[in-house]
Amino acid sequence: MTSLTLNQKRWVAGIWLVVLLLAVGNEHLAWGIFGDSSKLFRVVVMWAGLLALVRYGPKMFEEIDTHVATKRELDEAAERARDKSNDAAETDRLRRSIGMPLNASREPAAQQSAAADRRENAAPDER
Repeated sequence: MTSLTLNQKRWVAGIWLVVLLLAVGNEHLAWGIFGDSSKLFRVVVMWAGLLALVRYGPKMFEEIDTHVATKRELDEAAERARDKSNDAAETDRLRRSIGMPLNASREPAAQQSAAADRRENAAPDER
């Protein structure tokens, strides 16, 4: 038998919660769905949930943590792929297009491109 996926386990937990709410609502609101055994049904549902939590809870919490960590890593990788702040050529092009001088604090890339064409890299009022 194959193990349930995380989403399937979430569905099972959701169904259990609905059954628990039905059992508690039946008892406290006197719906009479289960006749005289409403307290017994509520106790059985609660014990089943408690035993399932003790037996399968730690593994499920570990899977949830792994799922969240994986999703966070994917989001960070996507953000790094979109991030152009470390791209020297893109930064130089952007600074030229808005009329800013090159960033002299950067390493040789900025100094080389600044030395290559002073007029192109100059601020607008220096032209």
